[in-house]
Amino acid sequence: MNYDELNGYIKHYVEKDKTQSAIMLTGGWGTGKSYYIHNFLEPFLKEPENGKHRCAIVSLYGLKNTSEISKRIYFELRTIGRAPKKSEVLSTGKAAATILAKTVLNGMTNMIGFDIGNISDETLDEVYSSINLSNALIVFEDLERSNIDQIEILGYVNSLVEQDGAKVLLVANEDEIIKTSGYVNSKEKTISDTILFIGNYENAIKNIISSFENDILDTNKSDDDAEKILSLMRYHKNFNLRLFIFACQKTVDIYEIIYSLDGIEIEQDFTKSIFYGIINFLMQIKDGELPDWEENNKIETNHVISAYRLYDYPLYRFCYDYIRWQHFNIDMAKETLVKYKKQRLFHRDYSYNNQDLNVIFKFYIFPENMIISALKNVEKRLSSFDDIPFYLYRELTYFLIRCNTILNFDYSLCKERMIQNVYKIRDEENETLIELFSNTHERFDFEDENELKRFVDFFNKITETLKSSPSSSNDEYKFSYFHKDLYVLFKKVRDNLQQIINNHAFISKFDFEKLVKMLFECSPFDLQTFRDMLFEVYKPTHIKAFLSADCVFMNKLKSDIESIIKKQVSSMDRIQLYQIKCLINDLAEFIVQFS
Repeated sequence: MNYDELNGYIKHYVEKDKTQSAIMLTGGWGTGKSYYIHNFLEPFLKEPENGKHRCAIVSLYGLKNTSEISKRIYFELRTIGRAPKKSEVLSTGKAAATILAKTVLNGMTNMIGFDIGNISDETLDEVYSSINLSNALIVFEDLERSNIDQIEILGYVNSLVEQDGAKVLLVANEDEIIKTSGYVNSKEKTISDTILFIGNYENAIKNIISSFENDILDTNKSDDDAEKILSLMRYHKNFNLRLFIFACQKTVDIYEIIYSLDGIEIEQDFTKSIFYGIINFLMQIKDGELPDWEENNKIETNHVISAYRLYDYPLYRFCYDYIRWQHFNIDMAKETLVKYKKQRLFHRDYSYNNQDLNVIFKFYIFPENMIISALKNVEKRLSSFDDIPFYLYRELTYFLIRCNTILNFDYSLCKERMIQNVYKIRDEENETLIELFSNTHERFDFEDENELKRFVDFFNKITETLKSSPSSSNDEYKFSYFHKDLYVLFKKVRDNLQQIINNHAFISKFDFEKLVKMLFECSPFDLQTFRDMLFEVYKPTHIKAFLSADCVFMNKLKSDIESIIKKQVSSMDRIQLYQIKCLINDLAEFIVQFS
C-alpha cells in the first residue's frame, strides 16, 4: 500500500471496524514507520473531512509494566484536544454510554494505589471524560523494544479492544518477536490484520530534506536527487530513514561551518558531493558501529581528499572527522575544496551533474526553447575556466556542432572561451588535456562530412594551443572579445601589470578586427572599463617601456573608429557615441606620449 491507501484503510478501521480487534503495521527498523505515523497518518486523521479523529501515539520503548502504558495513554489524551463538555458527562451512567478506557483507568489506579470505590461520581466523571476513547486511535510504537513481555502487552491491548471497544494500531518490527513463545497464539486473539509497511521513500526523502529548512540542502530534493539517494539505499540494502535524517543533520552542520568561512567560494557540486558522500558512508554502518578510517580498504591514500569510493561518492576526511569525533579541520576543508575543483575538471570519477549539459547532450528529447536556454547558459558559464569540467569539452564540442546544424546556434563564442580556458590551465595539466582531446571524433556520429570537418578544425585549434609554448602564447592578453568580459580582463591586467610592462607590448597583441567589432557592441559602462584599462597600462611612467608596435596599432585603431563613426553616427546611442569619442581622444594622447 502507498501512504494514501494506508491512510484510507486505517480511517475505515477507526470508523467502521466491528471486529473488536487491533491491527498491526510491521516493517524493518528505520524504514519510516514512525515517520509515516507522525507526518502522514496523524495529520490525515485530524482533518475535519476525515473525521477529526484523535491519535494517542505511545512509544512502548523501555516501558516496564502495563501501568506505565496506561499513564502514557492518559497523559497523551489529556494533551490532544478538549475533554467532552460537562453536559455530555453528567454521571457515571451516561459516561458509560461512551467508549471509556476502563483498562487505562484500572492501570492508573493500580499505579497510584487508591480505591476507585471511594471516588465521587463527579470526580469519576472528570477522570472518565479525560480518557474517553470515542473517535480516537491508540497507536503503540516499538512493540519489540519494550521491557514488558510482548504477550502481556497483547493481553493489555486485547482488553482495550474487547472490553473498551477501543481502536488500536500496533507498530512493530515483527521479525524481532515472531519467534517469541506464545506470540503467534496471542496475536491471533488480539490482531485481525497485519500490514507490511513499504514506505514511500522518495516522498519521505524530500520531506526530511525540507524539514531542515536549509537552502543548500534543499538543492538536493529534486525528483532526480531523491531517486539517486534511493538508489544508494538499494545498493546498500539499507532503507533506514533514521540514518538518512542523521546524514542530513551532519551535512547541514558542515554546510553552516564552511559557508561561514571567509575568502573561499563554495560551489553547488562540492556541497552535493559532501551530502552524497555522507549518505553513502552512513548507509554502510552495521550494528551501529562507524567504520574506522584507517581500517577500511576502500580508502585512498591521500588523507586530505580520501574517500570511500564505493558507489562513486567520496567521503572527505574532514567530514569523517566531524561525524566521528565532532572535530572540524578548517584548513583541511579549504584544501579539499581546492583539490576537488582540480579533480572535477579532469577526472570522470568525480560526479558532475548539471541540468544545462544534460539538456544539450540529450537535445533530441527536449523542446527547442529549453535547448537554446541551456546553450546560452553554457556560453555564459564558459567565461569561468573552472565551471565546466574539461573532460566534457569534447562531448560539448560535438553537441555544439550538432545544435548548430539543427538549430543554427552560433557557437563561436563558446569555441573562443573553451580555447581560452585551455590556455589558462595547459601548463599545469598539459598531458591530461592532450589525453582528453585525442581520438576525439571516433566515438561520435556526424550528420555529414561538413560536421566532421568543423569538429576536427575545432580540436586542431585546441591541440595547437596545448602544444604552443607559454612564451609565444601571450595568453595573459587573450580573451573572448565579448564586451561583458571586459571587466574580468581589466582585473587580470591590473593583477599582472608588471609582467605586461616587462613584455613591452599590450594593445598590439589584440586581434584588430575583433577588437573594433567589440567596441561598437559595448555599452557606455563597457567602454569606460576599456578606457580605464588602457590608462592603467599606459600611464606616463609606463609608456616608454612599450615598443612602437603598440603606437602603430593605436594609430590604426583610432583611424578605423573615426571612419565607422561617420557612417553610424545617426543610429548610435548618444552616450555610447560620447564614450567612443573620449576613447579617440585617449588614443590621441597616448600616441603623443609615444612620440
